[in-house]
Amino acid sequence: MTVKFHDANSEHIADLIRLNDCIQKQHADGDPEHFRYPLDTEKVRRFFSRVLEAEDNRIFLAFVDGIAVGYVWFEHGNSYENPFTFRKKQILVHHIFVQEENRHDGIASGFFDVVLAEAKSHKSEEVILNTYLENEGAQAFFKSHGFKTTKLTMRKTL
Repeated sequence: MTVKFHDANSEHIADLIRLNDCIQKQHADGDPEHFRYPLDTEKVRRFFSRVLEAEDNRIFLAFVDGIAVGYVWFEHGNSYENPFTFRKKQILVHHIFVQEENRHDGIASGFFDVVLAEAKSHKSEEVILNTYLENEGAQAFFKSHGFKTTKLTMRKTL
């Protein structure tokens, strides 16, 4: 099995829509009051088109035998400086997804290699991401790649 990573462009929108549908269903199943599903495909197409055009956003796809099996979407940015915190140049990972049948093949680790190379080339000071408390597998994976839990988000529905 050969995995190839490619910087996504407008020709990959259909792959992004297909892969995003998997992650979106997973999110909606876990938090149906917050996440929409099914999605309006045309709205998702326009959304990813805008993301791909934005200078501070990057999406990379992983291909196995010419078929897209996962993607990582991240954004360059800065934390806000205020009297209490320092400003930091950072990368925020919005999505990292690998199809179930391709998990444990090193693809997600390859995505982190891409993200870290991008972070280093842009002199970012940190990479941040979030995951759900119930997703213990993802938490273990992220920790195995040097991430540590720094805060917990809580929500109260009114």
